[in-house]
Amino acid sequence: MTILPEARQFLLSRFTKNNAYFDTEKKTLNEPFPLHYHNYFEIELIFKGHGTEYINQHKIDIKPGLMYLLFPTDIHEYIINEDVQIYTISFDYPLIPENYLPIFYNNKVENFIMNLTKDRLKLMQGLFENIIDEYTKNDEYSTSNIQHILSIILSHFIRKLPNKEKIEINDNRLLLALNHLLVHFNESPTLQEIAELVGFNPSYFSTIFKKYTQKSYTEYLIELKILHAKKLLKINKMSILEVSLSSGFESISNFNRFFKKIVGITPTQYKKAHNITKQTIKTISKSLKDS
Repeated sequence: MTILPEARQFLLSRFTKNNAYFDTEKKTLNEPFPLHYHNYFEIELIFKGHGTEYINQHKIDIKPGLMYLLFPTDIHEYIINEDVQIYTISFDYPLIPENYLPIFYNNKVENFIMNLTKDRLKLMQGLFENIIDEYTKNDEYSTSNIQHILSIILSHFIRKLPNKEKIEINDNRLLLALNHLLVHFNESPTLQEIAELVGFNPSYFSTIFKKYTQKSYTEYLIELKILHAKKLLKINKMSILEVSLSSGFESISNFNRFFKKIVGITPTQYKKAHNITKQTIKTISKSLKDS
């Protein structure tokens, strides 16, 4: 079964220049960009300049030909050594081709990075220029052309995936629901809201959701929130309250309770443990340099 045409059309209708669900640009970075994350997917292509980027605390050398895919809530920052020229494409899941959705859901790739050859970089620059041109035109053909170009770019990432198996879900509307949760978990959407969004009866949606995820809707949503909270706590630049609110919890007491239930320790203990690890590494590195 495929996605209900009216449901997909409703989702695609949100892609306009006036919202953040799709955007693309060519820009220059000439100063550090602090830690941040997005509630959408993002592809970035570096074609000039040098620096360092941290994605979920992983250090990456910025250089021409670097291309990477960021999933919603991946946390990253830039340190610029030489002006960096970059293409970006920001998009939400309805622009992902339907046959890609099962692969995306099954892999949930973080930090997927490619280093392109000069010839491949030139080819990819052409695709990014085309998608910027279509976005600027914004005529009756633009949406379908943007989807087509984006699918070509995404295929380069999919071909590099270690696991290309599609999760066995017979209704792509469930995949749309799962991807919507991946993007909007911290908004705490209700089961009924998600069911109606993709054209399901709420009772039936609840049944098949648990069948395919082995978790209730509420359990699944809370686990997504905790996964995001763990990323933020590792960075150690936010208070426990800020992490709690950013992850979508209405109260810090609920956050503490669910975090300990799922992770086994409190958010404070988790934050301290990772901060100690980083500090120990810094101390060892300094000692080695001094010796």
